[in-house]
Amino acid sequence: MKLAVVGYLMVAATVVVFLTLSPTSRRLGRHLHGGRRLGHKHAPFDPLVGKMERRMEEERSGGSTDENHHPMSSSSTTSWDNSTVDLSSDDTKEEEGEEEYFKDIKGKLRLNITMRLLTMFPLIDKDPKDGFISLKELEIWNVERAVERLNYKTLKEMRRRDEDGDGSLSLFECLHQFSLKNLESNDMTPGQVGWWKEQFNNADVDGNGFLDLHELNDFLNPKDSENEEIQVWLLREKIRYMDDDRDGKLNFVEFHDHAYDIYKNHAEYEYHKKDIPKPEQKFAELDLNFDKFLTAEELLPILHQLYPGEITYATYYAKFLIHEVDGDKDGKLTINEMLNHEEIFYSKVFEEEFDNSDDDDDEYYDYDDYDDDDDFRDEF
Repeated sequence: MKLAVVGYLMVAATVVVFLTLSPTSRRLGRHLHGGRRLGHKHAPFDPLVGKMERRMEEERSGGSTDENHHPMSSSSTTSWDNSTVDLSSDDTKEEEGEEEYFKDIKGKLRLNITMRLLTMFPLIDKDPKDGFISLKELEIWNVERAVERLNYKTLKEMRRRDEDGDGSLSLFECLHQFSLKNLESNDMTPGQVGWWKEQFNNADVDGNGFLDLHELNDFLNPKDSENEEIQVWLLREKIRYMDDDRDGKLNFVEFHDHAYDIYKNHAEYEYHKKDIPKPEQKFAELDLNFDKFLTAEELLPILHQLYPGEITYATYYAKFLIHEVDGDKDGKLTINEMLNHEEIFYSKVFEEEFDNSDDDDDEYYDYDDYDDDDDFRDEF
């Protein structure tokens, strides 16, 4: 019976992916006025969709994430930063219960998204449980989904790379694309050994020469890391692409020409446009030692605007949903508002910023050499 259910759900997974990538869902969000294009692929709003995508990914990989071949087996639970990857339930918990969310329409399986939203609403509406979903509740839900996806990807890499099965990765296991001899190189060119070694050492908080699951998560997902050494490393990389005179820091002209628009574009998700400081004001605010230059350390307060990661985008996605679905503009969602816009919750990409002003914005350019952590993982 279990095998039959798993087979059914694998077919259903294909349906879910089709749904989230369908032309209808791709169109959602494109009608907004005056906002800059963002085009970020966020974690699925529905955890069932996320689970189905993981099943498909593991099926395509031919079982490369098989839990039985790793010391973190199906009986274990791994936690970090108050987030949990429960391996005992990821692919088996409530499998039979999941079947009820799919309906057969003329011989084709379809996810019953109305039933899914009715199921999820009380799970999101928790603080307070008042029959409405606030922005805060929606942000918490979306961040949980983003962390879930980050954790899964990190665990997958740990299983794939951990050749000796000790639950941690050595430098050689991480940088398998280089020979042992090449690992002695200190070439700091991006993508070369020295560049990767610096990031490995930043992530290796305890300095034991190995990355545990938490450290590997920081290594693979630097934009979402709370490790300040990694954050500074990211900002140095950002400066390197903006630093016209190659002095390792930003003067006002470099900040104005290369960094400010990136900051402003993402800050508009968090603040009303009138509350965002002008370039001169922001530069002066960041220039803590008043030397008229900005170092990587001084850019830390705007890290998440310059380098938004999965978690930052999860909060942006929550604001996007409120803006699109909140019909009476009271700042919260009812179940009826969600059901009246149910397809938007299954869109894979939100592509435009909601407009906080009547002015049209200029084209958005991002000087980001690693604009997507998936690219970072592909290099890895």
